[in-house]
Amino acid sequence: MTFKLGIVVGHTDAAGGAVGLNLPREYDYHKSVASDMLAFAQSEFSHGGQIALEVRVFFRDGIGVSGAYKQVNNWVGTDASRAATIELHYNAATPAASGTETLSSGSARSLELSKRVHSGLCSLLGRSGQSRGIKVRNRTHKERGWLSLVSGRPPAIITEPAFGSNPSDAALLKEKKFLIGREIIRRSKLYFDEIVGG
Repeated sequence: MTFKLGIVVGHTDAAGGAVGLNLPREYDYHKSVASDMLAFAQSEFSHGGQIALEVRVFFRDGIGVSGAYKQVNNWVGTDASRAATIELHYNAATPAASGTETLSSGSARSLELSKRVHSGLCSLLGRSGQSRGIKVRNRTHKERGWLSLVSGRPPAIITEPAFGSNPSDAALLKEKKFLIGREIIRRSKLYFDEIVGG
């Protein structure tokens, strides 16, 4: 049976999000990352006509957060138990701010997906410990990103692998751009295998 992973590209072409040091805007950066993630999933998890992990990319352009997640819901259908959604971002703040964080709605499955993806990204980027950790955003904790995490039926998370405003983090985002996306795919498949089951 097939698992479904929706990838939502953060921000829009009109409002492209943060601009990192020697990096494209978040939207442009993640548009190409999402395209590579789709190709990687098709290569790694589709064999002999069997699709173990189906990935589709969604955009917020012209429809906003709610519209993008409505498209995810339509694609997934009424049974969201074998699906999940990940929205792609990178952070920006002062040059001193750095680290990896993942945002979760706080639901059991969102937290399980967050743990796996966050751990994989910290390992890939050479972070000690859990870096900035997993942060809950939902209708109770209405901080940055909360609407994305509660707008769809499948469990959802937001990835923030590094700070584009920090020189060292920006270098990691540039050097490991496609490796980050592929690690998200691998860890998502691990979540499906371990938590959702075959």
